[in-house]
Formats: sequence, C-alpha cells, structure tokens
Amino acid sequence: MGPAQIGEGSTYYLQHLKALIFLFLILSFINIPVILGFVLNTNAPEINSMFNALSYFTIGNIGESSIGCSYSTLEVNQYSK
Repeated sequence: MGPAQIGEGSTYYLQHLKALIFLFLILSFINIPVILGFVLNTNAPEINSMFNALSYFTIGNIGESSIGCSYSTLEVNQYSK
C-alpha cells in the first residue's frame, strides 16, 4: 500500500507522527541524567506505592522520605475550633 492509495492527508499524518515519536525519544534520552539525579538522591529506599514512585520524578523531590514537612512545629488541629 503506497502513499497514493492511502491519500495525501494520511501520508502527512503518518510523517508527522513519525517526527513526534523521534522527538519524544530524543527528549527522553536527554532527560535520563535528570531522572537519575532525582531517584539516586532520595532518602526513601523502597517504592511501596505508585505515589512514591511518581514523586521521585518531580521537581519537588528534595531527598525527603516523607510526604509532610518535618521542619514545622505547627500542629494540624491547632486552629480547628
């Protein structure tokens, strides 16, 4: 089945899709050092849920092993009267 049989629009779509796949692969390859930096600098040794696994790859990953802030002394129910 050649380009003349599937039409001009379909041919352009497939060429565009091929270019987007190529771009995705290049950008994924470029981001490998960033992803490794996020994962290797995390104090949490285990991945026990999908949330923990995805949180390793975010910009907010600063190496903490808990979700909450451990630097604050403010209690949660202090103002809920």
